[in-house]
Amino acid sequence: MWGATVDTKRDTEVDREIGINTYLEIYGKPSLAAIRAAGMSAIHGHADAAVGNETVAWFLADEPEQFGQGSGEVLNYLKRHNAKFPKDGRMRYTNFTGNMVLPNYSPGDRVASASVRRRSARRSARRSSAA
Repeated sequence: MWGATVDTKRDTEVDREIGINTYLEIYGKPSLAAIRAAGMSAIHGHADAAVGNETVAWFLADEPEQFGQGSGEVLNYLKRHNAKFPKDGRMRYTNFTGNMVLPNYSPGDRVASASVRRRSARRSARRSSAA
């Protein structure tokens, strides 16, 4: 579940009932102990929290290219955020918008949209031929 708040055991119970098993980018000050006790996983950016086996990855940033930085600055931004986490072997996670693939993309952009469709068609063709 993206952007959840997990304050109590009841929060995890409700989420588990509907099939959620992983939290991504937890807001507020989460109860990692409740997540751990429920046998669930978390990908978060709370480096100062008492983490355990529930923390499967560190969350670096949500769409960092949207912060108005130049292309080289996105990497520097991620490096700075990565430095605040322990070197514990956990995966680092971030996500990007289509702007990382197609700079200056907008949903109404016919050229960019056609490019995305061609790429998607090529991937589908490769998957079909590999099967």
